[in-house]
Amino acid sequence: MSPELKKILLGAEDCLSDAKFNYEHERYRASSNRAYYCILDCVTALLHSRDSFSKTHHGAHVKFRQLFIKTSDLSQSLDEILLRVFDLRQSCDYDFDFGPTEADAAAAIAGAQEFLEATHLFLGKSQG
Repeated sequence: MSPELKKILLGAEDCLSDAKFNYEHERYRASSNRAYYCILDCVTALLHSRDSFSKTHHGAHVKFRQLFIKTSDLSQSLDEILLRVFDLRQSCDYDFDFGPTEADAAAAIAGAQEFLEATHLFLGKSQG
């Protein structure tokens, strides 16, 4: 695995750790945000493995679907996780009347964990 991919995945792992820390301290808004960024870092790593890059979240989501979901290289369930946690993060970050629940944050963390594990598995197989 390239040094660049390792750096990106370390960032994803840090985000997941931050999500768990915030969850333990009942900071569900911050926890949900960090869970999403774990997933986005995973998407970035996956795109990087295919020499594809995006400057926007939307662009990364679209390219991820094109290169990994439509080709069946990765499970459709990962795209569902991406969409669900992205929507939660949007609400947390931009809807000040929205208050994520403990269950929302727990589901986001579980999704991020699943996404990270799938990313490691895929990249481990494809990189060597």
